[in-house]
Amino acid sequence: MIPQALDYRAARPRLKSNRIVVGRLTVVGLLAEKAIKICRSKKVGIRALGERHLPDEVEMTLDGMRGTPKVKCHPDDKVLAVKVAKAIRQKMHFLGVEMVDAVVDVKIDGKRVGDHDIIYEIVDESCVGGEPVEGYLSVEVKLRHLWSKKGREEVREKLQSECCDDLAWWTQQERGKFAGRAIVVGIFDSETSDAFKLCGEIKLNTESNWRKWFGWLGSRNMVSPAVQALPPQQQVRAPPVAKAKAKAKAIARPRDAMASAIDRLQFRNVSGVSCVEVGDLCEQAGKTRAHASYWATKSKDDHGWNDWDLFQKERTFATSNAGRTRRKLGGVNPWFATRRVCRQMIEEWLAKQV
Repeated sequence: MIPQALDYRAARPRLKSNRIVVGRLTVVGLLAEKAIKICRSKKVGIRALGERHLPDEVEMTLDGMRGTPKVKCHPDDKVLAVKVAKAIRQKMHFLGVEMVDAVVDVKIDGKRVGDHDIIYEIVDESCVGGEPVEGYLSVEVKLRHLWSKKGREEVREKLQSECCDDLAWWTQQERGKFAGRAIVVGIFDSETSDAFKLCGEIKLNTESNWRKWFGWLGSRNMVSPAVQALPPQQQVRAPPVAKAKAKAKAIARPRDAMASAIDRLQFRNVSGVSCVEVGDLCEQAGKTRAHASYWATKSKDDHGWNDWDLFQKERTFATSNAGRTRRKLGGVNPWFATRRVCRQMIEEWLAKQV
């Protein structure tokens, strides 16, 4: 007799894995990994991938049970898993890394001890700082419900430890086979909505500290799965409104206008990157400095800049002379942009003024 799959929603007492209650995101995360592996096949590509390709049950280790019992997957679990898988594939492709394999078992002495959720090849080295990288990148995928900034930072540090720094099979066996380790987290800020955003961080074997890769720095706008499931160039936009023809032909700005505007900017080293504050960029282009955050987030959403090209840096602390206590400076955290982002933003602004 074939044992019936366990329903994580109906089971009482609740199913637990490693003393953590098995919830919807636990099942969706496993399904998303399978979906990513399935879409590598010649028969099912990333665009053809659908919930019909996913299994009705997944296996997982459960507390108090032998082996890996099967857990039931609900239809809405499959739908969300497909959206997550597509979002991860497209985000990583845009960054300049290509998938090699997914759900690759790790064995020690013939016993399975874990797996690499996704294995990537770094095609565009600029996405990891521009230095030559030898070997593949091992990526761990996690889905979490997170609401507060403090909670997100705590989860980041916990995942760094659990998925890499203190993970036995990684530090003892697998680390030397790869160029580094990355963690991609799908953050859901509501239990009643399927909207999520992706955040990633990376730690190459040549580095001693983790680096925020994407999403964590300045990514304040949560994107719905429906939008994440399509690349920017294929998202449906409203048709442009027809404008009345000008009576006289507009005079184009000189070609050196952009170059002169950039030459007036004072670039400085921020977190090891040569960049300029977006507020200064706005002033040089005739924009209001107070709108710097708006233009930065708009440009980041339109062009998909990563967090080395366009990022937000936390304001420093100042010391009060009265109480000799440190206090955090008020205001919005400033945005910084590299030279190529500056060129793009100024070019677009000047084109609209023509």
